[in-house]
Amino acid sequence: MKLYFIRHGQTQYNIERKLQGNTVDSPLTQEGIEGAKKVGERLSNVKFDCIYSSPLKRTLDTTAYIMEKNQYGGKLKPLDGLKEMGFGDWEGKTLASVSDSSEIENLRKYPDKYDPSSFSGESYRDVIKRGKQTVETIVKENPNAKNILVVSHGAYLTSVIQTLVGVPLQDIRKKGILDNTSISILQCEGPNSEFKLLSYNK
Repeated sequence: MKLYFIRHGQTQYNIERKLQGNTVDSPLTQEGIEGAKKVGERLSNVKFDCIYSSPLKRTLDTTAYIMEKNQYGGKLKPLDGLKEMGFGDWEGKTLASVSDSSEIENLRKYPDKYDPSSFSGESYRDVIKRGKQTVETIVKENPNAKNILVVSHGAYLTSVIQTLVGVPLQDIRKKGILDNTSISILQCEGPNSEFKLLSYNK
């Protein structure tokens, strides 16, 4: 079983360097749309047994652009468990406007020290717990699937993928965050088996 994890296309807030999180959204830019279409072309010959996406519009739109290029098609299932890490009161704000907080440095570089409780955000531990449960449920519910498409978000996918392949919490941001419309592929043999990283941020 292969799981294809895709980060959504570039959005307007990505350009404006605003935090989106799991309640605030912004539309895909033209570059984001083209990036999603290119992913669709790269994966056009892959028959996906299951297609999952975060229910946020930037991921739903990305998924639609990907699948319109796929020769097999398929039915999309949105999952709340695939939403982006929540940034609480920071959502919709620019990174510059919260740069005085020590937590912005922890968010980027020190996941084990990141404490978003003062602005009602979601910790790395929380998002990893949610993400692992979601991915493990996807695998459990589709034991005979060969290829599964999962479209989600940067901080979420970076945290969950790194954790699933055994990277400790303090190191999950050392490679940075996944690029927009990047493809990362994990392989597993089914429920309760280990995940193997085949491709990352390509």
